[in-house]
Amino acid sequence: MQLATQITNAFETAKDRLPELAQIWIHAAVQLGSKLPASGLMASIQREGSLDLVLRCMEDEHATAPDFFAFRYQRMLSEYWISSLCGTLRLLRDRKLLKNEATHTPLFADVELVRMGVDKHEIAKDREPPSGSVYDPKGPQKAQTPPVTLWQNGSVAWRVFDVRSNANRWVVRRDVSERVLSLWGVMEA
Repeated sequence: MQLATQITNAFETAKDRLPELAQIWIHAAVQLGSKLPASGLMASIQREGSLDLVLRCMEDEHATAPDFFAFRYQRMLSEYWISSLCGTLRLLRDRKLLKNEATHTPLFADVELVRMGVDKHEIAKDREPPSGSVYDPKGPQKAQTPPVTLWQNGSVAWRVFDVRSNANRWVVRRDVSERVLSLWGVMEA
């Protein structure tokens, strides 16, 4: 079987396993994408939804039978998903396209903390080094990637450092997905 066919089958299988959630993502794409009709926002949200379905299927499999070799691919896809979602959330925030924008602030902060570590290999808002750290935010060799684990629900979880609260915390991919859909008004929390 061709690799392209196998990848397509994975996305189709995920959609077949989670048909209600697939419809929720489509609804979110239409609902939010229509606010910026001349853009690719609708397609971006549909892509994020499609990848969310695949990741949820992987998470469900890993929650019952962890496969640490497959986990690295799940991690890679989760990082792509969080980066894409961060861009979507930023666009929605900057264009003021969300209702109750203040309720999205903690979600965006969590997504941004992960994205900064994953994409830029640094701590978000790193004006000062974390207490007790050798990390120098002004150094040209600065590098900080959040530790990653397989959470009990099978999801990727990143341990991020929040400079504003001077605290570490875990951000779990599936929890982020559920918060996004709930805040967008298309899914009950």
